[in-house]
Amino acid sequence: MSINRRIFRAAMILTLAGVLVKVVATAKEFVVAGVFGRSDAMDAFLIAYLVPGLLVNLFSDSMNQALIPTLVRVKEVDGHLKAQNLLSNAIVWTCILATGGSLVMAVAARLSFPQIFPHFPADKLLLTEQLFHGLLPVVLLGSIASNCTAVVNTVERFAMPALAMVSTPLVIILCMWSLAPWLGIWSLVYANLTGELVRVLLMVWFMHRHGFRFDLQWYGFSPAFKEVVRQYGLVLLSGLVASGGLLVDQAMAATLSSGSVSTLVYANRFVGVVLNLLAGIKCPQPIRNRAHAGSQVLSGSKRVRVWIWS
Repeated sequence: MSINRRIFRAAMILTLAGVLVKVVATAKEFVVAGVFGRSDAMDAFLIAYLVPGLLVNLFSDSMNQALIPTLVRVKEVDGHLKAQNLLSNAIVWTCILATGGSLVMAVAARLSFPQIFPHFPADKLLLTEQLFHGLLPVVLLGSIASNCTAVVNTVERFAMPALAMVSTPLVIILCMWSLAPWLGIWSLVYANLTGELVRVLLMVWFMHRHGFRFDLQWYGFSPAFKEVVRQYGLVLLSGLVASGGLLVDQAMAATLSSGSVSTLVYANRFVGVVLNLLAGIKCPQPIRNRAHAGSQVLSGSKRVRVWIWS
């Protein structure tokens, strides 16, 4: 199959799977809004989920952008074993960063939350901190799932990774119907943790089926991994600057009346669904990187460096 056809096929798979995921995610928003509405408990949960969500995007997305081009090149030039060793190092690095970042934020929450959200009543602020600590495992689970998804995409498998993302909204919908009357807002915490765990298990299994292991063994600072680390720092810095706006938005909404944070997040999510569905189709990065690396290998180049900026 030609490169253009592979690109078109992958883009169509991602688009159709994305539409399904967004439809389920939209249904999840309706169900959650129907149960909790614009309440103090929902405000507390959304604030508590903000930082773990930002950390997942920072650690995993930055690692994916830094790792995948080098991983494709190493596999094409040096073989599958070297690529597996590079992947293992990247997974260890991601787990260390996700765990360390979670511990730091767990300690800092008691000091930072009253400063960032000074208008929250004492009971609402306490609930926000408790929910925040309960959601911190999402950082590690979400980072692992995102890394595995990116790796599976490098072998040109797109349907399963895209569809696996539907696990979390489906679990949330089920928990809203079954657990919310007894557990209240904590049902959302347990639902998110369970959904992310299901997604991790699916992606680790699927990655293993296509030749890559989930291995936490450290293989040292190879030249390829040093290249990944250099690129990772630059992408992480840009992501940190870009993500700060979300925290500012919700901190400003928290200064308004009860339910303002919920209103802002509901509106943003529905607008985000429309924007994602109407966005143009782009060539999936793994296919672009594979084509680029393959052309360089055929031309006799010994070293290829691919930079991706999102």
